[in-house]
Amino acid sequence: MEITIFGSLVLISFLLISNPFKVNQKANLYLGLFTLLWSTFWFEELVIVANEALLVRDHPILSFINFLVPIPFYISVRYFTNPNYLLTKRCLRYLVLPLVYILVLIVPENEFVNMEVLKIALLFIHIFYYLTASYFLLRSHQLRIKQFASNTIEINLNWLEYIIAVVLSLSLMTLGFNIIFQEDSLNFFMDAVILLLVFFFAYNSMRQKEVFPLDEYTRKEILDADTDYGAIPKRKVISDERLLELKSMLKQLMMSNEPYLESDLTLSALAKQLGITSNQLSYVINHGFDANFYAYINTFRIDKAKQVLSDKKYDHLSIVGVAFESGFSSKTSFNTIFKKMTGLTPSEYKKKGSHL
Repeated sequence: MEITIFGSLVLISFLLISNPFKVNQKANLYLGLFTLLWSTFWFEELVIVANEALLVRDHPILSFINFLVPIPFYISVRYFTNPNYLLTKRCLRYLVLPLVYILVLIVPENEFVNMEVLKIALLFIHIFYYLTASYFLLRSHQLRIKQFASNTIEINLNWLEYIIAVVLSLSLMTLGFNIIFQEDSLNFFMDAVILLLVFFFAYNSMRQKEVFPLDEYTRKEILDADTDYGAIPKRKVISDERLLELKSMLKQLMMSNEPYLESDLTLSALAKQLGITSNQLSYVINHGFDANFYAYINTFRIDKAKQVLSDKKYDHLSIVGVAFESGFSSKTSFNTIFKKMTGLTPSEYKKKGSHL
């Protein structure tokens, strides 16, 4: 099982770094580096199987490489959630804890401090810090993408949150187990769970689409957009008179052209139809309608779905058919948003309407 995990991670690393589809390039580069470093946790097992005489267990260099694993993962999340992120001199602080860890590795065992426990504790602190920091970046990302995308399923990066949750759970369990039962091993159970995690990681990393628009200007507008749309705007992008004018134009466009029926409608695409910039449209929706782009567009889609569900000429359509007819790209997102906005599932709404 160890060889399978090691080989899988090395293969995934190669695919992510080579990035044949050229998507999320910087993020995938560091994600590939992360998987390569992650594979070193099973390198010693591979060497032992190949040559029992060659002992590499707990080798300082290998232990140090293991310790570095969370850093490229965090940097990858940084690039996934902000493709304009820059590695500067300030990023040297990422090396502070690794340098402390080196000192612990080279300090000889003594009767005052249990060095093994200290190493495990430092490793856990390091993992916990970067994974929780990554988690909060991903949560902020959920708000940002709703400012420019009407369908967030393929760019919400939820799979990375699931990986963080599993790794943190395994780390906590391992920390407690190793402190209490230092001579025992969780290898088989851990390897089985991690192998499943590796398969999940491989599937989602390979199918992850480009998160942000490739156009630099549009991307910068999105990244600079104010996600706190309920608050007083930091600056007026347009005058109050122009805001009222654009609100009216947007309402007319939504009613006449029904652009929300395009399942992949984006902020920039709708802005082009209005003849304004993405930043201006974001301002109109945020401060003119007190909503983000995602909520604004999906309100129209849900209203359309209600019409379809209530109209007998559409009785031949399945729930999936109603979803597509209303501008949704999947049954899952349709059911979730419909239930959130109406308090009923589409099937319940249709059944309730048939009794009126």
